[in-house]
Amino acid sequence: MKSETLRVLIALDGSPSSMAVARCWSTWASARVSLEATLLTVVGDTAGNMENALGIKPMVDAIASVQAWFVQSGLASECVVVEGGNPATRIIDEAQRRQVDLIAMGTRGLSPLRGLLLGSVAAQVTRSSPMPIWLMGPHAVTPAALGQRLRLLVAVDGSVHAAHAAAWAGAMVTRLGEASIELFSVQLAFSPFEGMLDAAAGDFRHWGQGVGEAAIAAARQFMGAAGHQATAAVATGDALPIILTHADEIGADVIVVAPQGVNALEQAVLGSVSQSLLQSARCPVLIVPRNLKIDDPD
Repeated sequence: MKSETLRVLIALDGSPSSMAVARCWSTWASARVSLEATLLTVVGDTAGNMENALGIKPMVDAIASVQAWFVQSGLASECVVVEGGNPATRIIDEAQRRQVDLIAMGTRGLSPLRGLLLGSVAAQVTRSSPMPIWLMGPHAVTPAALGQRLRLLVAVDGSVHAAHAAAWAGAMVTRLGEASIELFSVQLAFSPFEGMLDAAAGDFRHWGQGVGEAAIAAARQFMGAAGHQATAAVATGDALPIILTHADEIGADVIVVAPQGVNALEQAVLGSVSQSLLQSARCPVLIVPRNLKIDDPD
């Protein structure tokens, strides 16, 4: 894998969300890192008839529009149509075959339970992919200077998985187009005790700050040299709204998180920060899988 090339597989099905993520990556502009985009469409078994594989004319028009965006930007792209099988499995298989750095997908931002019941392809890919997933929810906008400047907000909670996600961000910081990183740790507030005992509330806040700082220190250690260059912040309270607010305040272009929830049922019943972010974030959410091999950033 050449360090000067970023390979992205974009899942394209003609939906507004998939068109949005394709439009996003068609804006890539970097003098140092070239982009190779694979535009992948998965269709039902059509006995080799490509006209039937592409189906209704709007799908053909959508693919043509996306290809035109990349041509206008001077970017390399390849349109691939694969037939049959589970769409999520076919997306992952093609991404592995091409050894891409990222899978990029749009998502309707369904709740964890609805995503489980409806069999969301994005949710299935996120649960099974061995490579990072760039997801654009219904409220996400394209980074202003993708390929030239990218501000990553990496959520860390002290877990090995979160530190692993930070390590990936540190290793990829030069590949994503002059990216910068802020490590952000949110610790739960100890309500209702904080409101009842002033002295104890002070102790709790001090304790929470210490836990947050320890989470950031662990992430820095995983990141190597990139960790020393990252900025950091700690907050106390409900993680989801605080992460969203902080992302807006610092102008984050992407929120990077580790997956939460062992399986689909756990995510449906208990929910997860990463799944909930997709429903509300005004920027893409990048989920780094737990088993991803990360090159030593040093």
